[in-house]
Amino acid sequence: MKLLAIDGIDATGKSSVVAALAAAEGVPALGEFSATPIGDLIRSIVARNDFFYLDSTGKPRVAETFVLASDLLAKLESARWIDAPFVVMERGALSLRAYQHARIARDIDLDSADEIDTLLRSLFHLSKVDCIDVLLTVNETVMLRRKAARGDPAPSQDEIDILMTAQSFMVSLVEAGGGTIADTSELTLKEVVLAVRAAVAGWR
Repeated sequence: MKLLAIDGIDATGKSSVVAALAAAEGVPALGEFSATPIGDLIRSIVARNDFFYLDSTGKPRVAETFVLASDLLAKLESARWIDAPFVVMERGALSLRAYQHARIARDIDLDSADEIDTLLRSLFHLSKVDCIDVLLTVNETVMLRRKAARGDPAPSQDEIDILMTAQSFMVSLVEAGGGTIADTSELTLKEVVLAVRAAVAGWR
């Protein structure tokens, strides 16, 4: 079974692209968090807390990283048992690695962020899932406009910095390891979906 992971920071259109792509290809889609008790818990916490932290104090940073990693692993492992040509997934390893790297580098130090990223990379390799990454990007101005349009609270400059740092990290990972990057800033949903389908046509 193959997995198509749609990654990107907030307001890049991931949910819309995942739904449209799954419908166009006639394949299943997996959401941001797993359909397990851990995923349900994380989903409920994220709905009411700062989206960078599960704990409202923001203190157990490294522990939280591996809670989120275990949920992603659960999602990856569940995908292995789906009977379909491939599965489309919202947020894969790229997003988790980039967000955690950005916040740990800021809150602890860069060396710790790099060490934890190495551990995460090894951990996700254990899933044995054939995965291709599609990274959706957006410029800061469009991201802020989209967040305002959907009624999100205005992010602080610190939050904006983490988002844009995480996006830069994801771009570097894709450029180094292969995958597809689509800038959604000036593209319609239909154009993004067509670009992604063309990019993965041979992979299917």
